[in-house]
Parts: sequence; structure tokens; C-alpha cells
Amino acid sequence: PNDQPQFFLPLLPLRQGQQVNITCLSSPSRPASSLVLYKNDETIHDHLQTIYERDVRTNKNRTKLIHSISNIDSQWDNAIIRCEQIYISRENSKKEINEKLEVLCKLKRQKKFFSQINKIHHD
Repeated sequence: PNDQPQFFLPLLPLRQGQQVNITCLSSPSRPASSLVLYKNDETIHDHLQTIYERDVRTNKNRTKLIHSISNIDSQWDNAIIRCEQIYISRENSKKEINEKLEVLCKLKRQKKFFSQINKIHHD
């Protein structure tokens, strides 16, 4: 593969309680690449779906890895999500992409609300 994988994320910031799909798509390769998804350098093992597709433009394989989160919470706030594309060939290669998530939590919204009220009262 010549390019790094791509992320498809919902519009950030995310909202606590929101259902979220984090999707990583490999660059075209033959044979198909493997994808590994990490949250803060820990491998994500659950709620994963892998789909293999043919890229019509290059006639090569693309791997899509989807991680579904049914109820995103504060543990995901400021998490670094990394997708690693592993291609096994004579030159074994790895390419990766990183994204930082922001989750709006109820506690953060309350602090912002109170800081706005304090600002109004102090002005």
C-alpha cells in the first residue's frame, strides 16, 4: 500500500450517551491488509466488524474495520484513536493514522454553564 489508512468519524465533539461508529479504511492492497484499532495504545478487541471490499479504481482490496460504541461516555474524552494497517508481503509494512476524540460530558457542560453565569454576574 502506498497511502495510510483513513478514518471516518462522526462530527466532533461527540456527546455523552451518543451512539458512535469509528471506521478505519485501509488503502488499496493485494492481498488485503489487516487493520488494528487502538484506544490510547491499547488494542480494541470488542464490538468490531471487518468488511473486505474490492476497490474498483485500482482493482485491489480494501479492508474496513468498524468499532461500534452504543453509549459513549467520559472514558473516551481526549482518547487517542489509532488505526494501524498491516500489510504482509516481502517488505512487511505498517502505516497508521491517529485522531483525538472529544466527548462533551454532562459534567463539562455544567462547568461551562456555571462559568458563564459567574462571568455574567461579575461583569
